Parts: sequence; structure tokens; C-alpha cells
Amino acid sequence: MESGRFAARAFVVVIGAVGLLAVATTARAADALVDLLDGATLEQAAPSTACAPSQALALLLVHVVRERIAAGALAYSTDVPVVAVGGDPGVSLAAHARLPIGELLQLVLLAQSRSAIATLAAAVGPGWERARARLRRAATRLTLHGTIIPDEWPGEAPPTTAARRPLRARSTIGDVARLAAAVAGDGEIRRRLALDGAPIANGGLIVRATDPLIGRTAAVRSTTPSTHAGLLGSDPPAAIAIGERDGLILLAVATGAEPAQNAARLIDDAFTRYRRVELVRVGQAIGGNVVGPDGAVMHVSAAAARPFAMTVPRAGAFAIDAWLQLRAPTDAPLRPTQRIGELVFGTTAKIVGTVPLVAESRTGAGGWLDTASR
Repeated sequence: MESGRFAARAFVVVIGAVGLLAVATTARAADALVDLLDGATLEQAAPSTACAPSQALALLLVHVVRERIAAGALAYSTDVPVVAVGGDPGVSLAAHARLPIGELLQLVLLAQSRSAIATLAAAVGPGWERARARLRRAATRLTLHGTIIPDEWPGEAPPTTAARRPLRARSTIGDVARLAAAVAGDGEIRRRLALDGAPIANGGLIVRATDPLIGRTAAVRSTTPSTHAGLLGSDPPAAIAIGERDGLILLAVATGAEPAQNAARLIDDAFTRYRRVELVRVGQAIGGNVVGPDGAVMHVSAAAARPFAMTVPRAGAFAIDAWLQLRAPTDAPLRPTQRIGELVFGTTAKIVGTVPLVAESRTGAGGWLDTASR
């Protein structure tokens, strides 16, 4: 255990001193600020505040579509039958019999098209009943305790009886932030969200970013969040926005009298209070002396196989633990670039990241210590 502490101290000498992430929040309307690169919630106020559930339902559907594509059950190029919904304020799909999943997804991301939502839900099920089951399982995995997927979404509501009342759609600011972070944490989704327009139906129609599911800060300042995409109830809508600057990618969810402006201001203010810090560079030498099981002191000399960065407050110190976790001893010589373990970063609460370590140069017989001690 002493050897683990020795290795951690040796590493801190390499990268410099660092301090606990802690940010004081002031009283404000319900909102949440998420670092998309780390997936961490930096700040939140009143996360249990209810908001219009249409955004949560659409975001959860996009999340499930991504899961089905990752599982190989669907592809962006898969053509599916269109379910046209009357009164859709977005692009009319009534004249199109089939469209690919990727184009329908673009319609949801840029215009929150009701027809595209109904069509994607029917495709991921297959069928709306199975789609609802998939969304509910996904909500459980994401710990969305304040979100309810109603039986009548997106259609084919079951008959009600005196003994059975239909579920009412519901969501909260905290759940919407967690969902939006899960969706926008995907680089492909962020690329699609950044488009001002995209062709669909072999170029026959152009979908414009008239009502983006997640907006960009430059575009949301003068807008009011729409709530047409789902079952609204009486809860107010939230605004969801992404901002990117100086290596930071932040997402904000906000309510209030001017939710869009509140989300944009939250991100702009966060850029003045947070920064992105690279703690390890690719190829950076990582090492120190460790004590082996037999008490012999050995020198560990390795190189980082990939970089590691994190978002920290601009003001004050921050601290993070770093320790070596190396493979078990071996008599075989190490080859250059052979993986020998990893550098682990963590706080008292959790591990926040790891960096694979590789041998810097050819060495003699191994003697690597297998330890997870700080």
C-alpha cells in the first residue's frame, strides 16, 4: 500500500498540484449545467422541478434509436414506413411512404416533427406498445425517477376504465438534463444538431432548424421553447442549449420567464468560471519508484497512450487523486508500446478516468506491481 502512495506522489510531481471540484450556486430558477465531455453535472438548481414532458419523450426516443442502431437492429439507412400525424407544424410527411431512419432522426432533432417521432417510435418497437416498453427500460437504466412515459404516447391510447386511470406524461429539469447529456454526448448527434438544414426524401424536401430539440446558444437567445412535440400537461417548457468555447462543450437546461435566455446566460457565465485542463499528454512519461511484494524498490517507467483532460473551476485550487494500477509480475521481457497497466484518476467518491500506460522501451524481466492503492 505504501508503494501505491509513493507512485501517486511521484505522478503528482509530473503533472502538478490539483484541488477538489466545488462550485457554490446561488438561488435561481430551476436549471442544470452539464459538461458534455466528462458527462458530469457541474451545477443544478431545483432539479426536481416539473417541466413539459415533450422534450424528455423526444430525447428518450432519440436515445433508444441510438441504442437500436448500436445493437445492429437498425441503421441510419434503414427505410421504414412513415406514420403521418395530422396537424404536424413541422415538415409534412403525408406524401412520403417510406423514409430512412437517419432522415427521420434529423426531423426530430431540428424540427421536433410529430410524424417523425411517431414513425421512429413504431420502428424501434416495432410497434408503439413495444416502443413504450423500450423507453421505460431506458428510463430505468438512466435513473429518470421523475419521468413518466404515458400509455397514450405517441398514439393508440388504450381504453380507460373506472379501475384504471391513464398515466400522465411527466418529467423534471434534472431528468431532461440527464437525458440531453446522454444524447448530446454522442459526437454524431452533436454534428446533426449543428446543421441549419438537411435534405430528406432524396433532396425533395429540406428540413430547417425551426424548432431544434437541443439548440445552440447563439440561436436560442431570442426563442421560446416549443412544446408541440408531445403530451404537454400544464407544466412549463424548458430550454435546452449547447455552447462550445476554448475546448469546453457545455449543455444547459433552464426554466423561468425566459427559459431560452436563461440557458444561454448560464452557459456564457459558465465559460467565465470553468476551464478545460489537460492533465496528461499522449506519450507523456509517467513513473516513479514502487515497492514490490518482496520489499525491493523498482522504478516504473511508462508512457501515456492517450491524453486525459477534465473541466475545473477557473478560480481556486482543485484536487484529484492519481494512482498506478499495473499488471501482475512476469518473467517475460517487455516490448516497446506493450500495455503494462493504467493511470487511474479519481476523487473520494468515484473514478473519473483512466489512461492506458505502455512500456517506454525494451526492458528485462518484468516486476510490475499489481496494485490499486493510492
